[in-house]
Amino acid sequence: MPGGALPASGRAARPAPAITLTCGAGPSPSVDPTATVYNLSGVCWYPVKGPAATTWTTVDREVPVTVVVPNSYDGQSQWVIEFSPAVAAGVARVRTAPSGCTG
Repeated sequence: MPGGALPASGRAARPAPAITLTCGAGPSPSVDPTATVYNLSGVCWYPVKGPAATTWTTVDREVPVTVVVPNSYDGQSQWVIEFSPAVAAGVARVRTAPSGCTG
């Protein structure tokens, strides 16, 4: 993603095991008001850990952005935060976000 731009396909990936980013892959996940969300450089992400990877989805954007990080990667949020500037610049923020999405 040179220059922070997403490819026209709306998907980006790193070499194996791939970290993938998808823009507009479906509706934002339903987030319990007490769920832990992470404000990473101005973008609010909600992680769901799976057996092989953790799926991080924006919950404060009009179009959901999803980053899937294999569980073999240490410091999961550090990989996700790399995408936050491009998401913040390119995807409008919703008016009402979960309460943990301040900042």
